Amino acid sequence: MIHQTQTGTGACPHLPALDGVRGLACAIVLACHVTLDGFPGGWVGVDLFFVLSGYLITSILLREYERKGRISLSRFYLRRLLRLTPALLFFLAIYSITPRFNEQPDHPTPVLYALLYITNWVMSLSPGKAGALGHTWSLGVEEQFYLLWPILLVIILGFSLKNRCFVIVVALIGLVLSWRVFLVLNGATAHRTFYGFDTRVDTVLIGCALAIWLSTATPTTHQGIKWVARASPLLLISLVVLIFSLDWNTAAVNSVGFTIIGVWSAAIIVAAIAPGPNMLKTIFNWPPLIALGGISYGVYLWHVPIIHILRDYLQHPISLLFATGVASAGTAAVSYYVIEHPFLRLKLRYSATEPPPPRSDRFRFWHVRHEALGKDRPGRIHQVLCPRR
Repeated sequence: MIHQTQTGTGACPHLPALDGVRGLACAIVLACHVTLDGFPGGWVGVDLFFVLSGYLITSILLREYERKGRISLSRFYLRRLLRLTPALLFFLAIYSITPRFNEQPDHPTPVLYALLYITNWVMSLSPGKAGALGHTWSLGVEEQFYLLWPILLVIILGFSLKNRCFVIVVALIGLVLSWRVFLVLNGATAHRTFYGFDTRVDTVLIGCALAIWLSTATPTTHQGIKWVARASPLLLISLVVLIFSLDWNTAAVNSVGFTIIGVWSAAIIVAAIAPGPNMLKTIFNWPPLIALGGISYGVYLWHVPIIHILRDYLQHPISLLFATGVASAGTAAVSYYVIEHPFLRLKLRYSATEPPPPRSDRFRFWHVRHEALGKDRPGRIHQVLCPRR
């Protein structure tokens, strides 16, 4: 079971609530894929994943820079390889020998798309050619982000622009948003804007901007975290409304909607890591959600092919949803403990968080705890946040 490491030892503490965020996002996406009509807004779970990925990766990279004065690109890419590839190869191998899928005429092609992390471009430009592996489009977006973002961040830091890093990222978000609006206004299909890396990376970049903003640990940051925590009931209500009502196949969503949902997702993450109790944080700390979040990568990989198989036997949406959830979680658990876990242990050897950090004023990763210092005085800042990814 994933646990929270102790602070003060130089290790990166793990926040279980972020696994809860993963677990909730995974459950939303699974329910959407089982019953498309019942959860038209289930795609927001993917956007929540995107923002969380940008936040976690940027947090880790900036912490490495603060501790070591540099970012090792080779170690970063090796960590991503050890984290993502074993489970994907195992999944694709089983998929390839399953009669339900290998009897299809174009069977090898979707597997190659997924293996090369280009399914998003296939879905964007030629919808329907990815078969039962269409859901790997989001892995493509994330992998392409992992390839480019660390290099860009190294360049920004190399030119001593770290104080302007937040502004640069916001400018990039605005650029992607403008490009997407331009495409929509000029007749681009919803598939083009929904699946393309160039049209969806703003959501991941919002997570990057969140990590940079939280790293400043200013009184304004502290106050913003408190405001978001107090708004957690509204965020929860909006989550329910979005899941049951927000269709992705509209001009509004495909133009400005993704960016708005990205900012909303960032607020969800802030509520999860905010000090003290709040409604969303209580939900994210629910043990079943944390457990699901720990194997969410495997659940996401396996659930769509499992849906395709179970639909031959189960017609009722509730039965199909329950069976898919159980089968996906079970298969993902086997994948995690048998296939992924040995590589995750190896990945720890290439951690970005050693040796202990120097004391400095910027780019430290903070978790803000309010102590009894008076109503109008900000709480003491404690360095405890370096999420694991």
